[in-house]
Amino acid sequence: MAARNFAQWQQYIITGGALALLIIGMMMTADVLNIIFFGFFFALLGAPFSAWLQEHRVPLPLAVAIVLGLLFIVLASFFGVFALSFGLLIEDLPTYQAQLNANLSAITVLLQQYGFSGFTEETFLHPDLSTLVKPAVTILSNLTVVAADAFFVLVIAGFVLLELPTFPERLQKGFPAHDDIPAKVNRFIRSVIDVMIVRTKTNIVLGAAIGAFFWALGVDLAIMWGVLAIILSYIPYIGLILACIPAIVLAWLQFGIPGALIALVGIAVINFVVETIYFPRIASRHLSLTALYILVSLLVWELILGPAGMFLSLPLAIVVAFILASQEETRWLSTLITETGSPDEEPSETIFRRIRKRIG
Repeated sequence: MAARNFAQWQQYIITGGALALLIIGMMMTADVLNIIFFGFFFALLGAPFSAWLQEHRVPLPLAVAIVLGLLFIVLASFFGVFALSFGLLIEDLPTYQAQLNANLSAITVLLQQYGFSGFTEETFLHPDLSTLVKPAVTILSNLTVVAADAFFVLVIAGFVLLELPTFPERLQKGFPAHDDIPAKVNRFIRSVIDVMIVRTKTNIVLGAAIGAFFWALGVDLAIMWGVLAIILSYIPYIGLILACIPAIVLAWLQFGIPGALIALVGIAVINFVVETIYFPRIASRHLSLTALYILVSLLVWELILGPAGMFLSLPLAIVVAFILASQEETRWLSTLITETGSPDEEPSETIFRRIRKRIG
């Protein structure tokens, strides 16, 4: 049967419909996709250490087992910090509630002194702090679901690490007529690994500095705020803000408005030093991905995958950019979201070069 040639507008309709079905399908299977994507994410983080172990004559299965063991220890430590910190938070919740009421009363008096006589204590709703921590307590109490998801994430990460060394060779066998595909995919994987390693180093330094700052300031649960900064900083642009809002509120409860201002200024200084001086920014300058594209990717993947999509938005944005640059029909889109390379350079090679610039 002869192949049917579609008009260009028909191709656009078919492609758009297929993309819509793909997005709907991903939204319906988001729970499963999140486990798979996080498995690949942790595999990429552990791949350099696994390769280092193999270079020192450690067998591949044993190297993968060591990497998975370390990942398990890290995840268990993070969960332990949050569980212990939330226990202390719930124990001191009545004290924080009293401090909140006192601070709101002080704000009311201050406003009345400056002529805002319409403000009374009834103007503020006096929120109940116990209702704000219930969602987190519910998640921590549902250990079965959390443990099952973490188990499958580690299992997938283990299989990816086992398959990764032989993947280029098998890819070559699958595409014998395209000698350049395995090399491009291999460089792409290495570029993603480099980006995530740099992002992880940045997050660790940022979290450690923020935790030490809050400890020196005397804010309660300083370790938890540092760990939270490490985790949420994987979310581009807004992650650190989300991590520090509760800590700033707690500083306000403990030390009033001056304490909150000191916390805010300290976080801004730490973020500036770490992101722009100590470690190079990788989100827009080194990846050559525009800030608008990264922000749109953040919103789109959050819509498709839920909150987990915010953590995965950066690596998934790199994957989408690579796919767009690899296809002749979509290369015009890749030029809109990445910098332009040399005239003789393939768009996908431009992405590789930009990603690895001052990283590799």
